[in-house]
Amino acid sequence: MAMERPLKSAAAIAPMTVDLSNVEILNPDGIRPAYSNNAAILMNMHDLRLLFSEIVVTSPSDRKPHVELRASVTMSPTQFKAFAGAVSQTLTSFEKQFGEIKWPPKNQ
Repeated sequence: MAMERPLKSAAAIAPMTVDLSNVEILNPDGIRPAYSNNAAILMNMHDLRLLFSEIVVTSPSDRKPHVELRASVTMSPTQFKAFAGAVSQTLTSFEKQFGEIKWPPKNQ
């Protein structure tokens, strides 16, 4: 009978860093860009889901806008934390170049 080797714990596995700066991005499924002016985050203990949507007003007299889902992206908690860090760094760079983003916006 062969001896089984114990699995390494996640803590014992070194994190891997991949340089994606010169990687070609392929789009075999024809994924189209989407505009979003609204987002929500759902979570459970295993993953986090970003829901990107657009609040649509069909006409100036339309008092009842509706929301159209544009994309749903599910990530592991680890990947989501890395994504949140990248978003934070990008916002910092954006504000250095173009000025502070006022949030929440004041009603006009």
